[in-house]
Amino acid sequence: MPRKRAHYGSVRRLPSGTYQASIPNPDHPGKRISAPHTFTYSRDAWSWIYDQRLQIEQGTWGKQKTSLTFGQYATTFLQRQPWSTSTRNNRTRIYRNHIRDYWDEVPLESISPTFVLRWIEERLRGLSAAYRKDVFRLFNQILLGAEDEELIERNPASKKVVRRARGPRSGEKLGRRQKWALSPTQIKMLSLQLPDNMRVLFYLLTIYGLRTEEVRGIKKQAINFTEGSIRIRSVVTGDGKNREIRDTTKTPAGTRTIYLGPITSMMLKEYISVRSRKEEDYVFQSPTKDGEPIGHGTIYQAIHDAVERLGYPAAAPHDMRHGAITCASRLKGFSRVDLKTFFGHAHGSKDITEVYEHTDEDAQRRLGLALEKEVLG
Repeated sequence: MPRKRAHYGSVRRLPSGTYQASIPNPDHPGKRISAPHTFTYSRDAWSWIYDQRLQIEQGTWGKQKTSLTFGQYATTFLQRQPWSTSTRNNRTRIYRNHIRDYWDEVPLESISPTFVLRWIEERLRGLSAAYRKDVFRLFNQILLGAEDEELIERNPASKKVVRRARGPRSGEKLGRRQKWALSPTQIKMLSLQLPDNMRVLFYLLTIYGLRTEEVRGIKKQAINFTEGSIRIRSVVTGDGKNREIRDTTKTPAGTRTIYLGPITSMMLKEYISVRSRKEEDYVFQSPTKDGEPIGHGTIYQAIHDAVERLGYPAAAPHDMRHGAITCASRLKGFSRVDLKTFFGHAHGSKDITEVYEHTDEDAQRRLGLALEKEVLG
């Protein structure tokens, strides 16, 4: 196929279907320099040509200011950031899983916007919009640091690249992940992927629909094993410096008593017994800080890893509540008021049944038992 030419540079399509870009060698007239890799789209090949021309016009082409690789600089950059422990762990995990293997040995000065675009196409498109945004933010932050230290002329993550990196996939709103409800089978499969010390917590989220902050706020004194119930009276929100412990729930409707099925009740009793919890102790504690309530990040990461191993769509802890309420709504013999009371959901706009209809302890007990039976049999 003939080459497509402009007044500077040329692009040709190879038999493989990819595109090769080349420019005249500014140091050796009559010779040409090809891009170090081919391109999936011709527009990316032309973008590389324009990028090279810009460097030539600015007098920066071929001038290497550093021999540092991206991986060498990123390691130093990450180490000196004043992040909290949870933030550092999260950023390190993102770097290790989505950035390091691709960029580790690439010289800083050889990273161009076109190179970045190819990384996005090859590695980031399969991620959710929100998580893709987190990965790109860290990558961009590292390159901004290199630019500030004058290790590179300019940050190759241009506005065009940022817009493309953060752009939603078809049918997906920017920054928003499609929520979904786990089926009973999926709940059982996911529970097997979790550490033993997270399983009963997971069941409280997925079977009984407790909010994450409600689970974190449970103390031993709130549990009555004789009647198999948990009193929800306080919550723990946030992590690190943003953690807040409140003796009130999200809404007045959130203050309630949850009735457990016998299997969950037995698991919870064994969990507490093994850990010798005192009456005033939090039931679910931080794995690194004795006596402190478990962090939201710890719960999120455990569920995220389990979901990823099974190849399920991305899910956050609050999605577990969606599954529980969906399951409950399909059970026969329970009214909307029964469900709203059980899950601590504020009434919002009321119809006549919600004004005059009431629930009782028996209905709440039966609902808890029915939910456990639906999932655990």
